[in-house]
Amino acid sequence: MIKSLDLTELSLLEKQFWFETWREPSAIFLDIETTGLSPMISEIIEISALKISKSGEFLLFSSLIKPQRPITASSELIHGISDEMVSKSPHISEVLPKFMDFIEDAPLFGHSVSFDLAFLVYEAAKLSLSFLENKVFDTCLLARQFSRELTKNPKFKELHPSVPEIKSHKLEMLAKTFGIDHKAHRASEDVMASFKITGCMLQNAPREFFHYNFLHKSYLYRVSETKQALGMSEDTPPYQMTSSDYQLLLGAIPNQNLIELSYSGGSKGTAWRPVKPYAFLPGPQGSVLLAECSLTGQNKTFKLDRILKVKTH
Repeated sequence: MIKSLDLTELSLLEKQFWFETWREPSAIFLDIETTGLSPMISEIIEISALKISKSGEFLLFSSLIKPQRPITASSELIHGISDEMVSKSPHISEVLPKFMDFIEDAPLFGHSVSFDLAFLVYEAAKLSLSFLENKVFDTCLLARQFSRELTKNPKFKELHPSVPEIKSHKLEMLAKTFGIDHKAHRASEDVMASFKITGCMLQNAPREFFHYNFLHKSYLYRVSETKQALGMSEDTPPYQMTSSDYQLLLGAIPNQNLIELSYSGGSKGTAWRPVKPYAFLPGPQGSVLLAECSLTGQNKTFKLDRILKVKTH
C-alpha cells in the first residue's frame, strides 16, 4: 500500500523548489478513481497519494478498493478498473484511515481536487473520521495562472520562448503539452502527472515569477472548512432557486441532460451558460453543482447560492 520511489529524473530546479523553497515539511499530491460522479451514490475504487518530504524521501500510497456495488460497464470504460481487479481489495473502511494517517496534516495538491475531496470528506464522515487542518491547492488553477501569465507577460515569453502554449487545462492535455507519459484515469498515474506538470511549470518559469506566494494563488481552502453537501430534499429548493428551477436541475442530473444556467459570477456575468449537470458536491462555503460547461468542455463547479435561473437548452 505504501512504497518508496526513486525519482531520479527530477530536475535540479524541481528539487530546489520542493526541498528549499517550499516552506512546509512535506506536500501531498492525491487522486482517486470512482464509480461515478456523485459522492452520495457513487463509490471510491482507487486512492493514490505521493508524499514529498523535506528529507528528500518520496513515498507513494496506492490502493484499489472493493466497492459495495458492482462497477458498471460505463464506469469501467473510463478508468479500466473491473470487478475482478478489486475482488480481493480492502473496503474503504480499511483504506481510508490508513490514507489519512499517511497524509497527516500536510498540504494537499490535486487536479480539480475539489472533486476528490468531496468523496473523501463524505466517506470520512460516514466512518466518523475527521481530516486535520490540511491546506488544499488545485494544480488546474495553478495551470490557469501559469497560462494567463504566459499570455499577458511579454518578458516571460521573451525569456522562455520554448514554453509551449497551453490550449487546455485538462490533466491529459497538460501532460501531452509538457511531453509527460501519462495513462489517464488511473489514480497513481494521475498523481504522478499532476506532480510532474507542476514541476514542468516550475522548470519553465523564471524564479522571480514562480515563487512561494504565486503557488498560493492556487490555494482553495482547508479540508476542515469543507461542509457536507445538502441532503437535496426534492421539496426544498436551496437558496433563491424557485421550486420549478430546482426540479428541472434535479431531473437533469441522472442522465446529464443539457440545461442552461444564469449564474452570478465569473467572466460571463449572468449570461446563460449551457451545462451538463453531474452532481451536488460539498464545499467550504456550502454545496456546489459539478457540471460540464459546454462552452469549454471542462468540468466546473457552480455555487448553488449563485445560480439565479435554470432552463432547458
